[in-house]
Amino acid sequence: MGASVSIDSFSNRHHRSPGSSVPTELPGIATGPLRLVYLDGLRGLAALYVVLHHLHREITYRLDLPHAVLVGTKWLQLGHCAVDVFIVLSGYSLMLPIARSGRRRLDGGFKTFVVRRARRILPPYYAALLMTMIIVLATPSFQTPVGWRSDGEIPSSITGSVLSHLVLLHNLSPGWCSSLNSPMWSIAVEAQIYLLFPLLLLPIWRVLGLRLLIASALVLGLAPHFLFSGNADYTIPWYIGLFAMGMAGAVVGFSIEDRLVRVQRQTPWIYCALLMGGGAGLITKMRPDLQWVIDPMVGAATVCFIADCTRHFFMPCARRPLVLRVLEARWAVFLGTISYSLYLTHSPLISLVHLGLRRLHPSPIQRLVILPILVLPSVFVVALLFHLCFERPFLSLAGRPRAVVGWSGGAEFGASTTSPVEYGERPEGAQIEPSPALMPEGGP
Repeated sequence: MGASVSIDSFSNRHHRSPGSSVPTELPGIATGPLRLVYLDGLRGLAALYVVLHHLHREITYRLDLPHAVLVGTKWLQLGHCAVDVFIVLSGYSLMLPIARSGRRRLDGGFKTFVVRRARRILPPYYAALLMTMIIVLATPSFQTPVGWRSDGEIPSSITGSVLSHLVLLHNLSPGWCSSLNSPMWSIAVEAQIYLLFPLLLLPIWRVLGLRLLIASALVLGLAPHFLFSGNADYTIPWYIGLFAMGMAGAVVGFSIEDRLVRVQRQTPWIYCALLMGGGAGLITKMRPDLQWVIDPMVGAATVCFIADCTRHFFMPCARRPLVLRVLEARWAVFLGTISYSLYLTHSPLISLVHLGLRRLHPSPIQRLVILPILVLPSVFVVALLFHLCFERPFLSLAGRPRAVVGWSGGAEFGASTTSPVEYGERPEGAQIEPSPALMPEGGP
């Protein structure tokens, strides 16, 4: 299994209390090899869910499908929650090397951080934007409304939409937010949070601590909702609070402070995750319009779930919970590897395949059966090729060897992203070892 770790490789020894299967201490300041591939698995499953969510929307939009089909696929209507997971993972991954190094600052400073982030996320983003523009310009049906879901991606102004996407500000206008390639709205949100991470969030953490970091970020993020009576909610400003939750999760999970070690050991993380997730689900059913409440609850559930996975990560593989073994499975980690490319490219491809299928005038049931068969292989093949051409070549430029998955050392991870693709910066002296067992054939 790609996530196997020798606990003795850390600078802190881990002991087990009598009768306990969980270590009483987790690694804090350490530079030994560390590979948390379950984070890649979680990214991969979140990206897969986003694809299925958009495919579900495409199939069910204005179609007279059997009631049983609509009820049985309701679980695919929560695509926004997957983006919540990406944002938390983003904060967690970027904060983890800082938490482990003990230096409480970015390695290389603000400029180095911004350059690495730009090299990592912008080349695939701009390549996907170019691909989308080619599809839109070559397909007249994507330029004029035809009465289908893709009408929502037709920009009111091509020039304004393209320019706003180029500068990653398209999330600030409802006319641009979902235009061209709707999932790209979250890339703009993340890019803006990246700037706030070293300029605002890290200083708040250093001066005020974790609790006030989360509180300050949530207040800052929720303020526009109340100041503008919900009219600015399309920008999802409260995502800065979810990012801060991820930061706090990394610090709590890998701290050697006595107080935080007790929190690591004594908190029933999985029950907290179930409580917050269940609460979010209940509110979604009763008041789905309360997204500003639902998203922070999903974020808190995600942090608690990751904390539980981290605590069980140091158990022998055979004794780990089933969910952790699923997240560490090669297929899940592979999905995490290509998840950023998958996230960027799947939406226009779904619309393009559906456009071709509609010309054959299939019945709703035929469309329900045929569209997934055509779409799913297509989007995964395109995502893999896109990853190899436009994402993987830039991994080394972002400060790492060109391995695809299975990183060890320095708390660097394979990617989503979301979106959301998140890599930490390598602490000084950290050992970087790509995992041959998880590389594709022909890899470096």
